[in-house]
Amino acid sequence: MNRLKLTCGTGIAAFINEEGNCWILNDGYFNRKPLTAKIGKTIESVRRFLRKNNGMPTYKGRPVKKKCDNDHCISPTCSAYADDPVLVSKRIMKKLQGTEPTVPLGCLKLPVSRSSPYPMVKVNGDMKKVSRLLLEASGVKLWSDDEASHLCEQKDCCEPNHLMPASQSMNQRFTILQSKPETKLSLDEAREWHRREYRKYRPDWLIPGW
Repeated sequence: MNRLKLTCGTGIAAFINEEGNCWILNDGYFNRKPLTAKIGKTIESVRRFLRKNNGMPTYKGRPVKKKCDNDHCISPTCSAYADDPVLVSKRIMKKLQGTEPTVPLGCLKLPVSRSSPYPMVKVNGDMKKVSRLLLEASGVKLWSDDEASHLCEQKDCCEPNHLMPASQSMNQRFTILQSKPETKLSLDEAREWHRREYRKYRPDWLIPGW
């Protein structure tokens, strides 16, 4: 653990501890007052101040949240606004935890709108598919023309284990396979089919767990 000095204006505001990417307030170090009391601001305001000092965007009136799991972290790299994809994914996963799985495949479904058969959410002002967002949050970096394929064939399903990356042509071929009883695949078979076909489609693209 490294100790860092955090400056505010011309003086030292506080000492903090560096744990990985997190900056943790060390309130009692050298009997100094906590950082929040020293500059008379809340931790959220401190995060905003540090983002500004590090050349990161700040928006007046929009709360700065944390992407990590440490409530006392003030590192600018761990901060984000509420519509950041990482924070949106965390909110979705928390909501899915209270969702009753549907039988027989154990799908976790979210409400859909009239304009789309897929659950949608607003991210940085744009509407995004929840399925794509969850897939990217799991460490899969999708190309702009890639899609999140539903192994269960339920468009409103948001169960992360039912999602796989695919191209548009792969999705079309998968739909045709599943439409015929003699070629219909189980969940495990469909997952292996996607892995095999996606490797052909993106041979140099590394995906965690593949």
